[in-house]
Amino acid sequence: MSPGESATRQSHSWSPSPEDGLTGDQYLTEEIAQHVDDLSDAHEPAVYVLELSTPDTSSYEAHARLWLQEHGAVPDYLESIAATERLLYVGAAKNVYDRLQEHLNHPNRSSDVAEVFPIHSVVDVQRFDTPTEAFDAEHRIAMDLSNEEAGAHVHSR
Repeated sequence: MSPGESATRQSHSWSPSPEDGLTGDQYLTEEIAQHVDDLSDAHEPAVYVLELSTPDTSSYEAHARLWLQEHGAVPDYLESIAATERLLYVGAAKNVYDRLQEHLNHPNRSSDVAEVFPIHSVVDVQRFDTPTEAFDAEHRIAMDLSNEEAGAHVHSR
């Protein structure tokens, strides 16, 4: 087991595998570059969509064990996550690059969901002129994505 890797992560297969993504062999700049015209845009206000890795099982108990390792109680929406084919997280930030760095490098400053389920990849980045516009668009983008992505659990704050 490599340093910092939990025994639980080793005991499950994951979909998609965290080792194939940002927590494995992809750089954040490579992931973001696919979604912005210029990397300087990544330091602007934006709404971002992340794909998270989950155990490759629909077992609620497996998901609950992972959740309980990080948090004291299991949320109501965990059953939906366990039953889903894909877990997406929608967030907004004043500086999307810095916020994604926080998600990756400081799990205690990440979202509850991303603390439990490792970030695999950046699915989308939509830049806005102001932080207010980005934060106002976050819920709408999450709702649109929920309607477009059948079989996915779309999580946002």
